[in-house]
Amino acid sequence: MEGNITGQTTDGPRHVEMSVMQHGASALRILRAGQFLAIFLFCYLYVFLRVKSHLIFHVQEPVFYYGWTFFWEYFQVPGGIASYAAAFLGQAFAIEWIGSTVLASIIVGIGLSSQVYVGVVTNQRLYIVTYIPIILLLVLHNRYQYDLAYDLSLLVAIIGATTFARLGPNIRPVFLIIASLCVYWISGGGLVQFCLLVAIHETINRRYFYILPCIAMGIFLPWVAMYTIYPGSLHQAYLNLLPITGSYLNYEAKYGFAAAILYLFLPVITLFNACDPEVTRKMNRRFWSSLNLALILIGTFMIYRTFDANYRTMLEIDHQARQQNWNAVLSLVPDLTAYDALTVYNVQLALCHKGRLAKDLFSYPHLENQPIFLPSPETPSRLLAIGDYLIELGYINKAEHLLQEALEIRGQRSSILRRLVTVNVLKDRPVAARVYLRILNRSPLDHAWSQKYLARLDADPRQESNHELAKIRKVMVMDDYPGFFSTEDILHQCLNQNPNNLFAFKLLMGHYLQTAQPEKIVHNIGRRLAPFANAFPGNTLPSLYEEAVMLWATQFRMETGNAPRLSLHGRQISKKTQLRYDKFSQILNANRSSSGEAKSALAQDYRNSFWYYYLYRNSPYSSPGAPIITRATRPV
Repeated sequence: MEGNITGQTTDGPRHVEMSVMQHGASALRILRAGQFLAIFLFCYLYVFLRVKSHLIFHVQEPVFYYGWTFFWEYFQVPGGIASYAAAFLGQAFAIEWIGSTVLASIIVGIGLSSQVYVGVVTNQRLYIVTYIPIILLLVLHNRYQYDLAYDLSLLVAIIGATTFARLGPNIRPVFLIIASLCVYWISGGGLVQFCLLVAIHETINRRYFYILPCIAMGIFLPWVAMYTIYPGSLHQAYLNLLPITGSYLNYEAKYGFAAAILYLFLPVITLFNACDPEVTRKMNRRFWSSLNLALILIGTFMIYRTFDANYRTMLEIDHQARQQNWNAVLSLVPDLTAYDALTVYNVQLALCHKGRLAKDLFSYPHLENQPIFLPSPETPSRLLAIGDYLIELGYINKAEHLLQEALEIRGQRSSILRRLVTVNVLKDRPVAARVYLRILNRSPLDHAWSQKYLARLDADPRQESNHELAKIRKVMVMDDYPGFFSTEDILHQCLNQNPNNLFAFKLLMGHYLQTAQPEKIVHNIGRRLAPFANAFPGNTLPSLYEEAVMLWATQFRMETGNAPRLSLHGRQISKKTQLRYDKFSQILNANRSSSGEAKSALAQDYRNSFWYYYLYRNSPYSSPGAPIITRATRPV
């Protein structure tokens, strides 16, 4: 009996203590799972609501096609497998919630794998190791150009180093050789990070014998690969998928600095934590909670400050314009605080389609004294927009030339291939159209579209039943004009081919408005307006045309002393425009002694008029229509 009593008195507290410890461990695991879930939700919502993955897809448009040939192009290049996987996963960016999930998962995965590596190497759990890579990656992805392949390369390197640290001493030498080869071929420049992390682990454990092989693998493996099986340059052999240079920098060195910190942070924090674990433990107890909170606040501020909402608006405008969602394009304009030429082209294209270019041109972003569009292949970012202009104008040969330039520069993007299908169908080349359709047939996002188009092409090679193509065929320029032609030349050629080309007429008149040539506006009203009675109903003209006519008539009368004869095809200048012009002239005459005062007085009611634009487009005083380049876009 005493033994039983004694047993109860000794086992009871031990059992209670173990139960408390188990409950405490369970609560800790739940707390950590909750923290990781909160981090993931933050990343997901940030990408979903602010960055918007469909805009990443719009900027990068990762090319991925099923088939061995496409895979082999990547497989034979160090880092190609990570790039191949990034191209495949990048297709998910086109669907907002899936793309946000993919990107958030990879970013959080890098943060968690970094924490696991530090924990395995130093036996210390530091949440700061999770937060900093996530913050830096969100900062880098703010620019829309940062390739997912960079993330995958870094993730593979960290996972490889963590796996090495978990293995027993007898297995590590063999694993080092095999893993180095695999990491290099999968992640390219990620080999540098892998070798560095492995060397740090061996240094901390004082196995200095393995440090030299680690360094040797990082130095000599790319060199051997380049001189044996890799057909690239020395620079590519060592630095492929290391984010040291590239378009993601957007010509701002601070993003290269952020990428450098991302790669150096894990080695540095690991060495710091291993130097004096006791100090780290004391800091954990006293300071880490406050430090983590401060880091979260500072990181959130950094993420917020490095995001350019105006650049996102410009990208959204371009995306909606390529989808021909003209109402959406115009609805986004009030959100702009700056713009570039591509944004102007998209907005003016939307105005043209909505029938508002002739009255609202100067109420929206425009380019002072510049052509309404510039048919040049010198700016790759504008090639698709100009291609859309030219296809709709019926200027198909030039459109094909620019799209082929885009194909050469940007690769087999589906947006380019789809337009080349249209061009070849319009030019009665169904065989060539099928070549592009068969390529698109191997794309996950374009497979269904290409299958349907191939079936329609088999039934109707010219696509006579396609109303959009039939509309373009009616205005196609049939004669081939070699060489470079100005915007005005192209629009005249389109109207000479088909005087009923309303799109060309609107753009030509918009061109003359933006280049401030009222005499040509009057001339083209007399020469070309007659076929477009239905497009401009009533007995008056669009307001900007009327203002140009009034200005030219005044200039003519002042130069010759006679009133001009105006051929307006039975139309007349509205009383409203005449009264506005009289008031405009009165204000201008009342402030003739001061150009600045005259401009300020006229701006309130006439800022969007042709008269105001004509007078002040070259003013030393800041013009409201001057193009401003957003800080996220390099001037071109």
